[in-house]
Amino acid sequence: MERAWNADELQAKGIEVIDINLEKDVLPFADESVDLIIANQVMEHCKEIFWINSEIFRCLRPGGHLFLGVPNVLSLHNRLLGMFGFHPTQHKSLSAHVRPFSKRDIIQFYTQINTTFYGQTMYSFFQDMSPVCFCMVNYCQSTC
Repeated sequence: MERAWNADELQAKGIEVIDINLEKDVLPFADESVDLIIANQVMEHCKEIFWINSEIFRCLRPGGHLFLGVPNVLSLHNRLLGMFGFHPTQHKSLSAHVRPFSKRDIIQFYTQINTTFYGQTMYSFFQDMSPVCFCMVNYCQSTC
């Protein structure tokens, strides 16, 4: 298995690196032993999201939390790209992304596997542009 590009640097700083294939290996943690799992910009690279999530929720303690971040294929900038014939920024032909998600996809998936969805946010790119633009983006995202 190929190691992470920065594994040696992380280990040199005293950070433990665990080499696993996330899509087929069992996570190296006991059942209900973890308070928080962060999967930021991970799921869009994986085909086996059912296996990965079964492992995540096996490891989480009751009341534990999964912090999940995925790019929104239906975000305003991706909708604009589509109007002009371009692929969404995160799902191009030569991209490492294999699974696109929308807000609705995430809510539906995590609701169907009996978890609680607490909310979503967006990167600050549009927030920084203007309050009016931010309101427009929130409206557009609420319709996807």
